[in-house]
Amino acid sequence: MKFVLIKNIHLFIRKMPLNLVLLLAYPFGIINYFFTPLQNFRISKRKNFIEGYSILKVKINYVKYWIETIWLTKAGYKKYVDPLVEIINGEEISKLNKSFNSYIIALPHVGNWEFAIPQGERLGLNLLA
Repeated sequence: MKFVLIKNIHLFIRKMPLNLVLLLAYPFGIINYFFTPLQNFRISKRKNFIEGYSILKVKINYVKYWIETIWLTKAGYKKYVDPLVEIINGEEISKLNKSFNSYIIALPHVGNWEFAIPQGERLGLNLLA
């Protein structure tokens, strides 16, 4: 049932610009906030350690993550995401590609692998998430 729901949402939003689709995160984030009070209570403890921490903002950003993932198609990626990405130190990766058959790159998590893998392809990387 969840798969059918996600697939239908994807078919509906996949041709829309990402900025427009991400506006949906605000009403759905607010709904998520009101319907998950126990989770809100658990993550509210982070307020003690993070200045300016907002549970509602966390919920909205979480919804944005899922909307991006559901929205993403190869065509959408090429049209909306790829032009905004700047690869820094790509020549270092090229040197590794010439010197080694395989290697491991450990990076901090900065986004969806669904977004990172196509960028790795531009550098000649065969990434696996």
